[in-house]
Amino acid sequence: MTGQRRLATSLVVALVALTGCTAGPSSRPAAPAAAPATTTPRPPPAAVPQPVVRAAVDLSPAIGGPATVVAAVATPDGGAYVVLRPEGDGPLVVATVDPAGALVHRVEAPPMGQVFGAHLLADGEVVVTGQFPRPTRDYGFVAVDPVGGAARTVVADRYERGTAFSFGRSTLSADGSRLYLFVATAVAERRLDLLVAVDPLTGGFLAGRDLFEEVRQISTLPVETHSAGLLPRPDGGVALAFDVWEDGGDSVPDPGLLTYDADLQPVATPIHVRVPGPAADPQAAAIGADGAIHLLVQPVDGDLLVTVHGGIAVDVVDLGGHADDDSLTIDPAGDWAVLPSASGARAVDLRTGGIGRVDVGCSSVEPVFGVQTGAGPTRALLLGRCGEAPMLWLLGG
Repeated sequence: MTGQRRLATSLVVALVALTGCTAGPSSRPAAPAAAPATTTPRPPPAAVPQPVVRAAVDLSPAIGGPATVVAAVATPDGGAYVVLRPEGDGPLVVATVDPAGALVHRVEAPPMGQVFGAHLLADGEVVVTGQFPRPTRDYGFVAVDPVGGAARTVVADRYERGTAFSFGRSTLSADGSRLYLFVATAVAERRLDLLVAVDPLTGGFLAGRDLFEEVRQISTLPVETHSAGLLPRPDGGVALAFDVWEDGGDSVPDPGLLTYDADLQPVATPIHVRVPGPAADPQAAAIGADGAIHLLVQPVDGDLLVTVHGGIAVDVVDLGGHADDDSLTIDPAGDWAVLPSASGARAVDLRTGGIGRVDVGCSSVEPVFGVQTGAGPTRALLLGRCGEAPMLWLLGG
């Protein structure tokens, strides 16, 4: 049945051989035999309340014309800052949504040719990462004051002339002290997968790493665009989830993980995650507060949510199959994994494996194309479009 566990955590029982001297005869009466121990069955985990839409926000008034939601980040009180890209080459817009779902403010931000993500700094600035537009086309971020509109620009890595394609992701460290960018490029026959760490407050360069040596230990191909997510590890550093190919790309890939400390030094050997059954292409990744990595993977048939502890797939939930999921988040309490669906979103109870359907009240096909972790009363941010209107939904519980 859809939503049932395919894989339970294996229990390993150790048999211990006891050796020792045999006691001689004794005149003492034998002790009465102990009553057999009774075992009280553990009740199944209780389901947690189903997430629901607590606010639907039409962002059209913030932009004044056709636009796309390209990133968002939650505010501590349960609201959000939403980054919109208008049609054409104009500036970005950072819109402020309050916890009740009201659109309360907007400021413009420098244009970006490609947006990787949005992050909130301790000083209140919104960092928008990505690739700058022509003529420089460098990689880095703009930090924007969402109230006053002041902005600063930081280049983290230079664009190389002759680059055929580029792709990137970003994440902010758990303590907010490091901003990490993953940048993949192709220049002629050369492929580069690079991690860069910068200080988001000063823009200072902190560390950089070419991932070639780690990637080639488990994959015959570079990461390129096949990254499922760049994730902040709770104890510092990052994890990169990506496609592992063992045959040069002639079959469905498996998930792979690279983990690094705050200074981008490897903290473990590269991990080839073995998912039960046929190969499964990783589509998206998220990380919980306990460090567990959750992977949305797609074998040839179906759709699976895989929980990884210590490089081992310890739990697999069958989601019932869906071809276009490429975004995943874990709610702040660690109760639910949230991902897009045909009518809005799916919420997977991480205790029971139960699947909830979240209807966002829009008749458009697949109105939600991105999800982000929420804060306060908001468990997740749903990013998308309803008809021509750019939308944000605040998901609560």
